[in-house]
Amino acid sequence: MELLTFLVEEKYSRISFKNAHNQDVVGELLHFKTNGDLIEFIGLKPTGIAYFPMELRPHIICSDKLQSLTFYLSR
Repeated sequence: MELLTFLVEEKYSRISFKNAHNQDVVGELLHFKTNGDLIEFIGLKPTGIAYFPMELRPHIICSDKLQSLTFYLSR
């Protein structure tokens, strides 16, 4: 399943994260037309994804061979 489709089906509307300069970056999921658009926005092609829907701030952790990044989700 594609990440964008999954997040929209789970009723999320935004994804956010801190960039390399510790600034908040927010993306509206409805603005992404394809899963590729979302992957380009987050700047990481994940090989693994962990989903934490029950946390105070729901989030996903995406990782590739070199790094792991946390992305917060909002409804």
